[in-house]
Amino acid sequence: MNCKLVHANALLLMCFFTLSSYGQIQQNKHRVDTIGIAIKSELQKHLYPPVDSLTTKELAVFVLFPLGKPNSSLRLIEKNGKTYIEVRSLYKNVGEETLMAFVNHNYKPLSIQTDSFTVEVSRCFKNIMLDAFKKTVHEKFINMFPKKIQLYHGTSFKFWTNENGNTVSINIKKDSDPLYFGQKFAKINLQIIDDLKNGVFDELKYEF
Repeated sequence: MNCKLVHANALLLMCFFTLSSYGQIQQNKHRVDTIGIAIKSELQKHLYPPVDSLTTKELAVFVLFPLGKPNSSLRLIEKNGKTYIEVRSLYKNVGEETLMAFVNHNYKPLSIQTDSFTVEVSRCFKNIMLDAFKKTVHEKFINMFPKKIQLYHGTSFKFWTNENGNTVSINIKKDSDPLYFGQKFAKINLQIIDDLKNGVFDELKYEF
């Protein structure tokens, strides 16, 4: 066989495998992006659904992302001149359920049983909570994990506040610097969630 023909065939094969690999990478990237969008949508739907902006203002949000356990959330909202803490507690893990649906090729909008609890709080408690949220999202802390480690298999928390029309947020790992205020505030929020679920919420019992 002509050497030039052999060389040309080899180049064609290389191009074919390169394009095939690129196509596979692009396909996988699209799938990952699609799953990410689905998880984001499911989280919003179940844990912090949009409020009626004409009557309600969302001040701050705390979301629990446990590993393999149900999610829960806490929101501070204002409605008709009053302030409320709204807690939502799911029976399943949103990320896990969404991923499994994609793995089984039968994803459709999830229906996860959810318990919802709401309690009115005083102006003083609202201000304390808002100060704690703002301190958490703005305070810098030292992460115990090297920056080069991208994956984290464990519980994490997300906090955000709506400040002057902008959302300011931060994610922290349960195992990050224990001296960080966000770790303490996460525990308080988890206690409030449990107390609302059990009907024993009391503004005076939480030490910020």
